[in-house]
Amino acid sequence: MFRVLCKIFILGVFSLHAVAQQVNNEAVTLLNQGIGHFNAKNYQAAIQSYNKAIEIQPDYTKAYFNRAVARLNSGDQQGAKADCEKVISLDPTFAKAYMYLGYFELQTHQFDKCIEYQNKALGLEPALPKAYINRATAYMRKNEYKKAIDDYTTAIQSGEHNYNAYYNRALCRQKSGDLFGALEDFTAAGDIQPSSGNIYRERAKIYVQQQKWREAIAEYSAAIRFRADEAEFFSGRAYCKIMIDDYNGANADLTIALNLNPNDLNALHNKALCTMKLGKFDEAIQDYTQLITKDPMNADLYARRGICFMEMEYFDNAVKDFSTAIKYKNDFAEAYFNRASSYSRLMDHNKACQDVKQSARFGYSEAYAHINIMCN
Repeated sequence: MFRVLCKIFILGVFSLHAVAQQVNNEAVTLLNQGIGHFNAKNYQAAIQSYNKAIEIQPDYTKAYFNRAVARLNSGDQQGAKADCEKVISLDPTFAKAYMYLGYFELQTHQFDKCIEYQNKALGLEPALPKAYINRATAYMRKNEYKKAIDDYTTAIQSGEHNYNAYYNRALCRQKSGDLFGALEDFTAAGDIQPSSGNIYRERAKIYVQQQKWREAIAEYSAAIRFRADEAEFFSGRAYCKIMIDDYNGANADLTIALNLNPNDLNALHNKALCTMKLGKFDEAIQDYTQLITKDPMNADLYARRGICFMEMEYFDNAVKDFSTAIKYKNDFAEAYFNRASSYSRLMDHNKACQDVKQSARFGYSEAYAHINIMCN
């Protein structure tokens, strides 16, 4: 039921890097023009200005770095990576260039390489919060949650009070079993971005883990207020309603969930259960029939549909379903017992006796009390 979301932190940009370098005045002017274009989010114009600065001074480290950032923001990750590599070749102490190279490795799931680059960046410039963010995300993707939590904490304490930092630390704390800490972090992320339905969903999942069904329902309801087109929110709320025996409410939610996502088999399973509990056996039969078409060798589905047929007194159909359930699960004690009951209603007492004895042999306690009734 739980799905872990991993958000990659998109790096902020840095327009200047203080490094002692003799620079041509015209190149400086072009660099500053590029910074102006970048701040106006005119990335192509910024790149053109940096290109001209580099033409005038081919070893202009700041221009290469700024062009890398502009290229990254314009979607040219390969160009940005090449510029960062050039920066390091000109100035091996340029910490932010290592940080960006690590970010590129993170994007391609090269988590160990990402960590290596972030270590280099932090070795050169320990007060670099975004390097901690990148390294934390790599650790999280490697399931090293304690290390990830430590790095996210350092980044947050260094001023990175942003949605992704709190959200990802919450995920790590949740996976580590610190549910209280996870709730706190999800709440902090929600304070920053209150319209995110994901926050309420994740809080709901924690309450589900704690079996706090009503609190989980409230969180799913909040998520639905922001994103009423998300089937998962309705099916999640329905599950919690089932756990407090609110089958009418659950059935309503599951109907909406299936309208939004007809392929959600978990929702259809739960809807079939609700319609059974509500005594809507004809509707439950339709639901189980649909499930059987998706999973035709599932013994439990035939057994449950058989119970619905029994409740509607379609005993021949019930026998067929229990027989199919037994075919796929030959020690299915409950199916033997229910088939015995169906045979009994069809007045086939010999088969009823055989099945109830077989059910008892497989350890179904209710069968013992019925052997004398069905076999006399």
